[in-house]
Amino acid sequence: MVIAPAAAYIDQYTVMRRTGSARGFSSAICGVLLVANILRVFFWIGRRFDDALLCQSVVMMGTQLVLLHLCLRCRAFDEPNGAWMRERSLWRWPLFEDYVSFLTKLSVGLALLQLFLGQQEWYVETIGFLSVGIEAALPVPQAISNYQRKSVEGFSPVVLLSWFGGDLFKTIYYYATGAPLQFLICGIFQLAVDCFILGQTLAYGTGFQMSKSASSGRGASRLLTGHATVSKKNDNEHV
Repeated sequence: MVIAPAAAYIDQYTVMRRTGSARGFSSAICGVLLVANILRVFFWIGRRFDDALLCQSVVMMGTQLVLLHLCLRCRAFDEPNGAWMRERSLWRWPLFEDYVSFLTKLSVGLALLQLFLGQQEWYVETIGFLSVGIEAALPVPQAISNYQRKSVEGFSPVVLLSWFGGDLFKTIYYYATGAPLQFLICGIFQLAVDCFILGQTLAYGTGFQMSKSASSGRGASRLLTGHATVSKKNDNEHV
């Protein structure tokens, strides 16, 4: 329960290390998980729940920082014109230190809020809903990226399967252990998006490619037929 969610990203890390490219993997996933798990830690401080979920958050944050660092290193390969170095939009900064600075400021801000509002139930519940709400959006950036590119190339199928299996398991776990309602809602929503991405994988990864190949085959057939017709016409003219 603690290691499995983070271990799912080992294959994605391996793929990016092998290819030297982060295409197909949205770095926004790292951002979603980092922010969501920081919020979850503060939710745990305000309303104690299963310690395993707290440990899971700590392990996941470390994993995503390593993955994010590799994503930034791969940008030089994916965007050789250096345009990425000039970006300053949210979560598209050029340096790893920029991300660490943002996460540090977020943590300090939440710590101050916890100090002044940590005894207020409405505040603690709000932090909980924000945590699971952001985490529930985890697969959304990947689904958008797949749709825009009309491809799932570069996205590890192991990650997708681990998302689906992990979300199914944790939803059942949340229900069985009586975890806060926020967690159960998060699990159900993520399962729905996982199924959507699975559909994209079938459409873009298999059906789309097959359709494209078939279209190419039909195009080649038409070209060959046209070439044969022209050749036959030329032969008749020579006769």
